[in-house]
Amino acid sequence: GNSAFRSMTALKKTNIPASITDLGDHIFRDDSALATVEWDAGFNAPSITDTDSNSDTYTGTYVPTSMFDGCTSLGNGQELSEWLPDSFTGVGCAAFRNTAFSVDFDSWDELSYIGAYGFASMPNLATVTVKNDWTFGLRNPNTCAAFQSSGLTAVTIEAGVESVLNTMFNDCTSLTSVSLPESVKKICASAFADTTSLQSIALNKVEEIDNYAFYGSGLKALTLPESITSIEKRAFLLAQPWRACISIPKRQRSKIWRLRVARP
Repeated sequence: GNSAFRSMTALKKTNIPASITDLGDHIFRDDSALATVEWDAGFNAPSITDTDSNSDTYTGTYVPTSMFDGCTSLGNGQELSEWLPDSFTGVGCAAFRNTAFSVDFDSWDELSYIGAYGFASMPNLATVTVKNDWTFGLRNPNTCAAFQSSGLTAVTIEAGVESVLNTMFNDCTSLTSVSLPESVKKICASAFADTTSLQSIALNKVEEIDNYAFYGSGLKALTLPESITSIEKRAFLLAQPWRACISIPKRQRSKIWRLRVARP
């Protein structure tokens, strides 16, 4: 049930039997000493339905909301998709936030759903290719934050993806490389805020840059593409371009009044 073993700070090891047919939310949340979780052979992830979405519910075999959230000792030296039973096809809201797993996203073929904060604050993440067929859950009401404050160093967005969602990579301070396809038309609010190590990014065919999108980032130079139509307030506030170099296409200079980034 919900919060069944929550905040048991002395719990170090547990087993999840194959007889389990239902999983609640927050089961092991904040069990900071939990280092070993063993899944019985034959375990099958139950299908659950949750409102881990902004517009509707999502049904699938995904790890429930905050199941291992705050289990800071769990996952050291382990790759998540190898440890997790193959019957899981998604990760619910904050399911693995603050855990120590590494994740090989390229090899995780079963993954199709990522809830808000699903992989947030995971220091051992390295790279991710955001796939066009992934579904992302949203909270409060449009927050994604799937990889917020994680250890990611490189991000590739797959062709076909049209937007980088709100706070998706916010506070990823080790992030140095971002590759956007021409299909991306919008950088949503705070998507790359406080990415202090990110010094450059090619915006390609981006049309809209939302509030705080690159707030506090490490960008040293930036070229706005001719496709740009709007830049919302504080999009680049405290980012490096305003102390270094920003290039605006000639055809877009008449729209400079729309660039409200340096104003409160």
